Amino acid sequence: MAVLAVSLSAPLQALLDDFAKQAPPQQAAQVTEAITASPSLAAELSALAASGLLKGFEIDTAGRLSRFGAGAREGKILFTPTFLGDVASTRPFDVVEADSIRPNNTTFVLGHLAAHAKTPSPEPRAPDGTARDLPTFIMLKMTDEATADLQGWNDMVEAAQVANGGKALTAPQVGYLMMSLRYRAVFFNAMRSSGQKITFAPDGRIDPTPDNIHALGTALRQTNVFDFD
Repeated sequence: MAVLAVSLSAPLQALLDDFAKQAPPQQAAQVTEAITASPSLAAELSALAASGLLKGFEIDTAGRLSRFGAGAREGKILFTPTFLGDVASTRPFDVVEADSIRPNNTTFVLGHLAAHAKTPSPEPRAPDGTARDLPTFIMLKMTDEATADLQGWNDMVEAAQVANGGKALTAPQVGYLMMSLRYRAVFFNAMRSSGQKITFAPDGRIDPTPDNIHALGTALRQTNVFDFD
């Protein structure tokens, strides 16, 4: 994984500037820093903003997110007033080596939501208007969520590599990321599965292969850990 120069498109910068007018300064800075931490995420969101698929970031004060803390709605990435503070700093795994790198939970979440902004989530009805049967809908939904989770993971791993001076992460560093990630449970379940397991690349990424998507999608059916959608 090469470390690329980070640049934001003018449309994305304009959306972040608008967000800074609404959000508390610390939260606005947190979002910008999480995006620029991962060159791939910055490029993805820049392209989405330039194409009009991403229309902004917003603190949701109208309850549009329902029971979730963050989500992509009608082209906007929304956060409840407390969500960004909740994901800002967590370190549940306390055995820290000198070269341990904390996972950027915000980068993970934004990578996931960028995938949803790019590709709309499956609906209960097919494009032709016919109702999908429940197993088909669940399968499509879990595949969609697993694909978004893998993008979030890979963006977060890239951010850790940037923080590592551009050097590939060691196995202990990847292990620390996994154990300290706020949303680690679903990945642990996908690793412990008696059936298909996720496979890591040498640098810690999880390639979005059909097998890895299936393994993570299966784990998602058994794991209720996400506070965003």
